[in-house]
Amino acid sequence: MTATVKKNIFRIFSLLIWLAPGLAPAVTPSELSNQAQADYQAGRFAEAIKNWQELSEMGFLNGDLYYNIGSAYWRMGKVGQARRQFLIARNWSPRDPEIRQNLAFIESKVEKPRPLEGPRAVLAKIPFYRFSLNASESLVCSAISSVVLFGFLALFRWKRKPAYALLSGLAALLLLFGLGQIGGSGTISVSGQPAIVLSPKLPLREGPLPEAATQEELNEGSLVSLKKSQGDFALVKSASGKEGWVDKASLGEIP
Repeated sequence: MTATVKKNIFRIFSLLIWLAPGLAPAVTPSELSNQAQADYQAGRFAEAIKNWQELSEMGFLNGDLYYNIGSAYWRMGKVGQARRQFLIARNWSPRDPEIRQNLAFIESKVEKPRPLEGPRAVLAKIPFYRFSLNASESLVCSAISSVVLFGFLALFRWKRKPAYALLSGLAALLLLFGLGQIGGSGTISVSGQPAIVLSPKLPLREGPLPEAATQEELNEGSLVSLKKSQGDFALVKSASGKEGWVDKASLGEIP
């Protein structure tokens, strides 16, 4: 488990906003970032999280920021919040190996790993994630490939050369790849709205009542699929496939 912090949490286009006259806040983003890193190094993890969250409210959103927040939650012993932040970080930075390493470590502690056999075991060793795109990259890829596709189709209709037909096919494949990646890299093992268990040993009950019988207890950090809400309870499906009701306040949704 890598629990260091990353410093590259700014984006140039966002920084330009704060450099504009009359828009500078009382505390600059750079000062907040430096203070957050100092708090983290000093073991003041709650303060570090507060400063990083304030940065996110200013519009500085990227994988490094959520990675840092996840690392701080992990140091505080809050496994659920740590996994939630790392999953959000993966949506922003799907090709970051440190994020995936930390997620794999947490998953091995929270959930029983399912051994893979045969071809699936071989495929699991191939780093397909290196070809993953986040939402912004997917839109750019789709837009560019659309323009290229229609350009080559126009050339093929005009010149009737087989090479243009081949290039059109390749552009179409690139377009399909981009469209398939839209929504980020949040490939999560359960269907529906994903959520993380934030409290230790959360009872999965048979009905939306505190006195309902418990089917099983979900570990903190477990991934569930949120089906619907009813009062203070939520109907979820666990990674094991069981459906039941849990305290809604003990869940953290993954945007």
